[in-house]
Amino acid sequence: MGQALHSTCIPDIDRQHQALHTLLEHYRCASSQQEEQQTLVRLTASLRVHFDFVAAFFDIKFPAEFKNRQDEILNWVDIKIQQRNLGMITQETLSKELSGMLLHNSNIMGTKFQDLGS
Repeated sequence: MGQALHSTCIPDIDRQHQALHTLLEHYRCASSQQEEQQTLVRLTASLRVHFDFVAAFFDIKFPAEFKNRQDEILNWVDIKIQQRNLGMITQETLSKELSGMLLHNSNIMGTKFQDLGS
């Protein structure tokens, strides 16, 4: 993603962030439409699993604002993938936008997660 993801100091969450980063790198390097589509399916599924894990990890302390942000991100990702499928954006553009969004979210929410874990 160009820059390191924010460490949440929660090993399971940080490992999932690294796995998402690896999937994004794989997507960036996809050399066929089929490989690109398969990677996007895996990335979207991994993002959903990650968000579900985070919500379960914090359980009742998980604020509604976090859940709303997760839903907004998933909707945004779906729209971006649709734009890519329609040829409205390039693979490179989608890769950069996904990386930027995940980096931004990780850095902003990571600090908030540390506060919740305290």
